[in-house]
Amino acid sequence: MTYGATRLSILAGALLLLAGCAPGPQATQQGAAAGTPQASKVLTIADFAEPASMFGFNGKSDGGAGVAGGLTHDLLVQEDGLRVGHASLAVELPSVGRGTWRVNPDGSMDVEWKLKPGVTWHDGAPFTSDDMMFTLTLNRDRELPNADVGVARRMESGTNPDPLTFIVHWSTVDILGSAATALQPLPRHLMEDLYRRDKDAFLNSPLFREQFVGLGPYQLTRWAQGSFIEVTRFDGYHRGAPPLAKVIVRYFSDANTALANIQAGSVDVIMPKVLEPDVVLAVRSQVESRGIQLRFEPLPRMAQIEPMMRPEFAKPVNGLPDLFVRRALSHAIDRQALTELATGDLGPAADSWFDPTDPLRPQLESSIVKYPYDPARALELLAQGGWTRGGDGIPSAGSGQALVHTSGERFDVDLWANPQTSNAVGNILVDGWRRVGVNANFYPMPPAVFEDRTQSVRRSGPLLSNVNTPLNGRDVAARYDGRELASEANRWTGRNRSGYQNPRTDALYDLLGSTIDPRARLPLLQEQIHIFTSDVVHIPLYWEPGNTMAVKGVKADIHPGNGSYRTDLWDRE
Repeated sequence: MTYGATRLSILAGALLLLAGCAPGPQATQQGAAAGTPQASKVLTIADFAEPASMFGFNGKSDGGAGVAGGLTHDLLVQEDGLRVGHASLAVELPSVGRGTWRVNPDGSMDVEWKLKPGVTWHDGAPFTSDDMMFTLTLNRDRELPNADVGVARRMESGTNPDPLTFIVHWSTVDILGSAATALQPLPRHLMEDLYRRDKDAFLNSPLFREQFVGLGPYQLTRWAQGSFIEVTRFDGYHRGAPPLAKVIVRYFSDANTALANIQAGSVDVIMPKVLEPDVVLAVRSQVESRGIQLRFEPLPRMAQIEPMMRPEFAKPVNGLPDLFVRRALSHAIDRQALTELATGDLGPAADSWFDPTDPLRPQLESSIVKYPYDPARALELLAQGGWTRGGDGIPSAGSGQALVHTSGERFDVDLWANPQTSNAVGNILVDGWRRVGVNANFYPMPPAVFEDRTQSVRRSGPLLSNVNTPLNGRDVAARYDGRELASEANRWTGRNRSGYQNPRTDALYDLLGSTIDPRARLPLLQEQIHIFTSDVVHIPLYWEPGNTMAVKGVKADIHPGNGSYRTDLWDRE
């Protein structure tokens, strides 16, 4: 199910098409025909999230390949700015009417892909169904981190009757079967031999980094780890050679440096999700006076706290694994003050993964359990969980005495966070908890800890993070699937890190994945969101506003809410 007319109109209006006055620092050739590739056209992009690999399986990061991945690679299906899928490497999307999406009597299904002829990898080798069979094998291999999870777990087998036909047999019906999730093509001719010989060497192969060979409009020419990725135009791209000769993605460790670079003319675009709203608002007039265009747009992206519910890791043991405690700490957060601080009042407070503009929101409103700011109610719930104020006093901001459990345990907890999380946001959260007696401290993870899945999964406290919420929260719900618990057996790659277990929500996840009729989906969504908000599987905080900066003359569909960009259309005057 897709977002309705309200969400689509917002996203449609938010497409970034920056054109006009003087070109940026890398000037273009004068008098060339529009859309004609020119050797001098270079675009420099500022980003913060350098990928650990290009579509690899090493399990080091969940950040994906980012903008560099969209430049160098292509997929069977690409989303547009409205998050609608379109065939790219495939001739067309599979269809029930055309017989390429078949639901079988036993509840399984088969999805048939017709591949576009004449597509080549950057090294000139043809792209065929053999590559897709190899890709399926990798995603089904339980010995590889990041494999055999989510959608891949339901893809049982594949066949390729000819070089341009690829058929996947699914164990169950899945409404996202035509989106080709977990089927990012990889070159069999370059990778298969190493994969068969030495899987450890395969996982760490430079073919996933500086020697990556893809199918996208640009080919990787240089990757200076920790600094930049450089790509150049691939004239053999199946949609036609892109207008730009080169794109450079530079990685910055802080917002001020990125801002200084775009104002100095050494960067043309600052990617979405990079700059905090307060940082942007502080320099808004300054950058606009320099001819830099700035936009704020809504994101389907929510800031949240993910509780640690696994008693083998959680500290205190009688803390967040207890439902009364999770509800209490939800009531102890002043979301309105937090939202004003974090977003400059540009993003609304969140109470679930259905945002206020979602067309289904009115039909789900009564199913969402809400936790308004109420410290007195928080204390009542803490008492029901066995926590009462002791005689030690609160160690920092707050009043009254610290919480002590009937077991004698003190309520000492660290709020973990991504390394780049604002201290101000973290501090307002822990201050709210301290006021009800929790000895809470803010702990932004060092980058080495954040990138180490074992350490980040086995954390002792709740995690402050953000999450994309497409398709009515399907991706969020997957994080609490009891069958995908992160463990040593799967190298800590399971998406369920918090330890929530509920067979009913697992069943609802499967039912929602296989129920196509919207009328039948609604009661399932109502039940799902009621259970998840009642059980406080996560603590929603606020919806993030996106912002984008670009010098005049840049033309690109760089939209904060959409990570799938048609990079082959990017251009500059």
